[in-house]
Amino acid sequence: MKTIALLLLLAGPTATATTIDDLAWLAGAWASEDGEPGSGELWTVPAGGTMLGVSRTVRGGRTVAYEFVLIRETADRGLEYVARPSGQAGATFTMVESTDRRVVFANAAHDFPQRIIYQLTALDRLDARIEGEVDGESRAVAFPMRRVVPADAVVGTRSALVANLEAGRPQTIVTYGTSLTAEGAWVAQFQGVLDASYPGLARVVNSAASGMWCRWGVENLDERVIAKAPDVVLIEFAINDAFLDYATTPAAARQDLETMIDRILRARPRCEVILMTMNPPVGIHLERRPRIADYYDVYRDVAAQRRLMLIDHHANWQTLLDQDATTFAQYVPDGIHPNALGCEQVILPQLLQSLGCASEGR
Repeated sequence: MKTIALLLLLAGPTATATTIDDLAWLAGAWASEDGEPGSGELWTVPAGGTMLGVSRTVRGGRTVAYEFVLIRETADRGLEYVARPSGQAGATFTMVESTDRRVVFANAAHDFPQRIIYQLTALDRLDARIEGEVDGESRAVAFPMRRVVPADAVVGTRSALVANLEAGRPQTIVTYGTSLTAEGAWVAQFQGVLDASYPGLARVVNSAASGMWCRWGVENLDERVIAKAPDVVLIEFAINDAFLDYATTPAAARQDLETMIDRILRARPRCEVILMTMNPPVGIHLERRPRIADYYDVYRDVAAQRRLMLIDHHANWQTLLDQDATTFAQYVPDGIHPNALGCEQVILPQLLQSLGCASEGR
């Protein structure tokens, strides 16, 4: 039975998951590392004591298998994993083990598998595995996956920003970060889409500054963000937090990021804080930021733990770099700053999709 998905984009030192909320790290989209494009799994956020999932296997350009899954809380059996695979009878598995990076569901009476295991190997990498016996012989099948889309984009929910704009409520959006935002054409492009879709209702304030990092972000937060009375704040500093000359550890970057979030929410309790990863640096810029992946993982981890929206531009940029380095170089000619075309083709579409925003007038 081809299983569908789970685990751990998270973290936190939870020893045993006892409620559906303990599996919140699962929400989002995971793409198969070994399968054809379109193969992978999607999970909704926890709500009402359940999470819903779906998997798909594409082979030769056609869907050859799919599965619907329900993870539910029960009064006396803990969490259950109810699978409905294509072409097979459904089966229910009970959670028997859970740590901060591993969860196991089991059903000893099932033909195959008897165990469904999910192991987080990195914040954006997931190893799913099914195990059991067939005709007295042990068998195991692995399904390595990578995280590609945040939860909000998968479940199709709109951001608070779009919901408020749809209701006719004016919104101030502050963008806060590095030169990728201060000089990024995507900010003006985003304003253009908002003007076309919600005339007169949205104002984008670019409060980013070139060459800056998280410590500067904390020190200038009051003047450049809170004083603007934002309804939404988009934050990205990881690209410069990783800069060797700034001597900022991932732990320090995380502390500063959380400080910014806490202070924004204290001043503006209803403000929607959105975290963003950006493009990978290449060449000399990567040499100066050798641990950039760790700093982007900080943003993923904080977003998952605090249930903030994450717009993971890095996943799209990395895929482009891996599959079409020539186009990546056209979009990021200096190796670190996307040009207007790169912003239009890569950053803006993901931004609009994640927010649930139309790309043209209503």
